[in-house]
Amino acid sequence: MKYNRLGKYEKETACIGVITLLLVGGAFLGVWEQKEERLYFLERPAWGQGEKEHTLLAEDNAGERQEIKVTVREKAYSSEEITEYMEKAATYVKKEFLGKNESQDKIREDIIPIGQVPGLPVEVFWDMGEEGYFDKQGRLIKEKIPKEGANTRIMAVFLCQEERRDVEIPLKILPPVWTNRELWRQSVEKAVFEKEEEQIGEEKIELPFLENANQVAYYQKDLEGTKGREWLIFSLSAGTLLYAGLKKEEKERKERQRRQLLAEYPVLIEKLLLYLGAGASIRNVFFKLQEEGKSKLWGRELERACQEIRNGEPEGAAYVKFGERIGLLPYIRLGVLLSQNLRSGTREILEFLEREAEESFYKRKEQAKQSGEEIGVKLLLPMGMLLLLTLGIIMVPAFLQF
Repeated sequence: MKYNRLGKYEKETACIGVITLLLVGGAFLGVWEQKEERLYFLERPAWGQGEKEHTLLAEDNAGERQEIKVTVREKAYSSEEITEYMEKAATYVKKEFLGKNESQDKIREDIIPIGQVPGLPVEVFWDMGEEGYFDKQGRLIKEKIPKEGANTRIMAVFLCQEERRDVEIPLKILPPVWTNRELWRQSVEKAVFEKEEEQIGEEKIELPFLENANQVAYYQKDLEGTKGREWLIFSLSAGTLLYAGLKKEEKERKERQRRQLLAEYPVLIEKLLLYLGAGASIRNVFFKLQEEGKSKLWGRELERACQEIRNGEPEGAAYVKFGERIGLLPYIRLGVLLSQNLRSGTREILEFLEREAEESFYKRKEQAKQSGEEIGVKLLLPMGMLLLLTLGIIMVPAFLQF
């Protein structure tokens, strides 16, 4: 019993020791994490990540501290670095875009249009050529390829910062290789064609029953002579009319939305001009306008842009997408300019906004004038009907007296 009691006490002591050690370790780590670390460098964001704001505490010799804000712009590459990146990107793309194909002279399969080169600040855009042998995703369209094959050229456009390089890639597309199912379909079509020629004088054509020792069954796919044809035609007509009505309504809704967005554009410009002129950064202005623009049509897309920035999207890309989602030229131009001026400062953007504010004022004036003219045109028909009705009221009694 004595030894058992000692064993029990030893276990309790060990547990208490482990708990104490964990508590001391946790406290040490908590203090270590709260310990201020003196900074000597700030990391610069890579190209495409946008500028990054830091809030620092600057301490003087007397130990007094003051809060400062530092904006670190994204890294800019020299012309030598851009040339090197372009060459590496071209080498990588020429090798990887082939996919399962052996070489540029033996194209039988789909190609891979690479959009971003891994590890390099280079984007790639593609022009698949005028012949239409490839779609935008690089899929090979066999039906358009001649039996003897074809020679074609595609274009890869490389972009790095403001530099662009076009690389033309010649390709030799080999004759298409058909599957057994496709070859069987072609052979059946050929056999039916031959039967049609043989029985040109007959009222009916006997379809071939066997083709390459395989039985063939045929079924009518045409709608003619099937039950419910009239109902089908009615349904198609009604559906077409309904679709046309919905498309027209949608078109009118988009037109109203477009006009409202153009009318709200000067408001956005004035707010940007006000806050940026007061010294605020573009990022802070966007987050402030997120609350103020909830009643505006552009407020929804602006809120989405702010959410993208919170989720780690580069600021420049978020501003460009903001304009592209709205889809109107003034907003697209504004988004591109905001993205570009992340690196060049706010001076140019203020000049642009002042010009935009002046130009948008005259555009609103012209739009109001145009709206008035359209209303006048729409009133012509009811006014003409009222005129005819008035003439009828006056002339009919006069004619009845004779």
